[in-house]
Amino acid sequence: MVTPAPLCQGRGTRPGIPQTRMSIDLRVPRLLAKPPAFALYSARHMERAMSFLKSLFGRKEAKPAGPAGPLKSIEYKGFTIHATPFPEGGQQQLSGVIEKEIDGEMKSHRFIRADRFPGAEEAADFAIAKARQLIDEQGERLFK
Repeated sequence: MVTPAPLCQGRGTRPGIPQTRMSIDLRVPRLLAKPPAFALYSARHMERAMSFLKSLFGRKEAKPAGPAGPLKSIEYKGFTIHATPFPEGGQQQLSGVIEKEIDGEMKSHRFIRADRFPGAEEAADFAIAKARQLIDEQGERLFK
């Protein structure tokens, strides 16, 4: 509905020329006032879809393979400790293997900790320290 607005006699008007301003009632039904629900999610879903397609068809550089064997190995109180950090999230995650021969059978215990380090050498040093701590606390009970 179009309704005439009152005459404007404020700034910017010319004397003697009546000015009218028409105001338009822009009220719309309540359903059309809000954007449709799909519009709120469409940008986010489109971004996810594009990311998925890029992961399928995009070219990725091959990750350099980590060392096939342990990075460091030491003997400690009759146990053999192998530090085997692995790449995770751009860093090196602490992990290792503790081995000991018991009754002619080689027993091993693999441990992975949530600790991450920027370099493999640092992760290997901490893996050996954690393995020593496990051996001191649990000894041969590690294998039961």
